Amino acid sequence: MGAGSLGAAGIAADPASGARGLAMLAGVPTGSVDLLDRHDIAGLAIFASEDTIVSLADGAKAEDGTLIRDNLKRLPPRTWRRVIRGGNHAGFGLYGPQTFPVRDGARTISLEDQQNQTAHHLVSFLRRVARRHRWKPAKQFLAYGGTHPKRASD
Repeated sequence: MGAGSLGAAGIAADPASGARGLAMLAGVPTGSVDLLDRHDIAGLAIFASEDTIVSLADGAKAEDGTLIRDNLKRLPPRTWRRVIRGGNHAGFGLYGPQTFPVRDGARTISLEDQQNQTAHHLVSFLRRVARRHRWKPAKQFLAYGGTHPKRASD
């Protein structure tokens, strides 16, 4: 289960979902979502150093007013945390400048670099989950070899 939004965390929190892994891009569990007891789920949380919307700075708050650092404690125990140096919130997608709930920080690396790093972390995570659960994801998900993510399906 992967998402840039927070909906996937809510689904993965339910043991009946069958989720084996949760990848969150610039997001943390909020509200009543708590994955701390989900030892069966591998997690990946990717953040960006220049992201001011989902910031890892002390005192930074999520949209619901909760502290982001407190929400990090509600991720599955087996969660890898990665920070893309120079990346920002908008760099996790192609949706343009972000201004809600605050103006996003300026990226100091290229969009391509941020997305290549994100793809690298996601592919490594998928491989780890696949090995642990002995399933074989579709070949195109594991084909990424350091080139632009568009080539992963070649």
